[in-house]
Amino acid sequence: MIKTSTYIKWKTIVSDCLQSPLFWLLLICFTFRNFYEHLYVPEINYYSDTVTYYYAAQHIFNGIVDAFRTPVYPIIIKVIQAIDERSVFNNIVYFQRTVSFISIIPFYLFCKRWLQAKYLQFTATLIYGCMPAILYYNVGIFPESLLLSSLTFLLYFFSEYIRQPGPGKAIMLNLFILYLVLLKPGCIYLYGVLGMIWILKLFYEKGRTHFKYEIAGFIVSILLVFGYCLLNKKQNGILGLSTVNHDNNFANIILSNAYKNISDKRFVAAIDSAKGKGHYYSVYYLNNDFYRYQKCYKSFPAFYPFTEDMTGVSKVPPNNYGYTRAQLDAYIKEAMLSKTYWQYIVSEFETFTHFRLLFISGYMLYLLFLIELVLILQLVIRRKKISWIHLFCFLVLAGIIGTTLIGGIDDGTRSRVLMPVAPFLIIFIIGFIDRLQITIFNKNGFRKMLNYYS
Repeated sequence: MIKTSTYIKWKTIVSDCLQSPLFWLLLICFTFRNFYEHLYVPEINYYSDTVTYYYAAQHIFNGIVDAFRTPVYPIIIKVIQAIDERSVFNNIVYFQRTVSFISIIPFYLFCKRWLQAKYLQFTATLIYGCMPAILYYNVGIFPESLLLSSLTFLLYFFSEYIRQPGPGKAIMLNLFILYLVLLKPGCIYLYGVLGMIWILKLFYEKGRTHFKYEIAGFIVSILLVFGYCLLNKKQNGILGLSTVNHDNNFANIILSNAYKNISDKRFVAAIDSAKGKGHYYSVYYLNNDFYRYQKCYKSFPAFYPFTEDMTGVSKVPPNNYGYTRAQLDAYIKEAMLSKTYWQYIVSEFETFTHFRLLFISGYMLYLLFLIELVLILQLVIRRKKISWIHLFCFLVLAGIIGTTLIGGIDDGTRSRVLMPVAPFLIIFIIGFIDRLQITIFNKNGFRKMLNYYS
């Protein structure tokens, strides 16, 4: 009887698996990933950013934070390094591939709940699980792979909160934003997104008794970020998450020629003489980053050869100009307030219309943004309701693109920086198709689509 019962139990489990779309999605994605990665993806991809992350990892468990790198990725490197010193990068790749594969599950569960057409649920997940660009970044020793996977979990966590709000889910969301910011400082825009969501929910749902947890968790999360900034100030003299923002702004005033508006003509002449070797060279040279980078490169594992990019950065020499970081920051701010700089920022948004983000061009994305915003506002005006999921996806996608165009550098790495938009962009496009077919193939289609939004 026991053997029969066990047999029936396992037979039921196998039958349920074979009938589950998620099982087949995972099987297809697993097969494709292994095939594609074996043929087309390098084993490891590392460059100069990897050096600074690795260096930060060597001191993180001594309570020393790095001025250049926030702590989450260095902690992951250090933990994996403790397992096997010589295979640290290989094991990081295995870890990132595993997390990326697991993220297919929350992505599918989100699609299953928020897309009506089953074939679109399957299609969207298949695109996410088999996208070659994602597989390529999984082998990079930099945070983009984990950031992309983590944003997929964020999408699912937020949807679960909207489906059934609760204090535990609200606190987890706020803390998850903290994790993302300490993984990649550029995610700071998520505080703006989540803050707007909480304020709107407080306005539209005044009767909720437990909303104090959302606001309290949000405030605590911000205070923890500020606490990290104070620690960075104490240890490194920098009141901020990292010096990356400083370097990006410095590079942008050079690329935009806004530096010519700086009153210190000696500094302008220094940039003129250095920028012929590239904007990164100018930034590291005038920052006097030579000694910092020498320490980073000396700690890098000798059994991993230098890439061309690493060699170039390691050879940027010191300078004798004697500018302090405070002086540099003042000059950068002066240049960023000029008309030349703001014309450059506007031109970045114009240039983006010709940029291809994964599988869609920038101008088409702008058009879809406009349509999505109109539909969200239609629901607010006609029904006095907000489609929280669509608003969240819209704000996150716009936030990633906006912060990249304003604070990033158009230096050939823009695709890498924008890669984390992948799950949101897939949902955005497939969701648009889902709503379009509701409108076209149903009687009173527009009304049904508004019902879909609400």
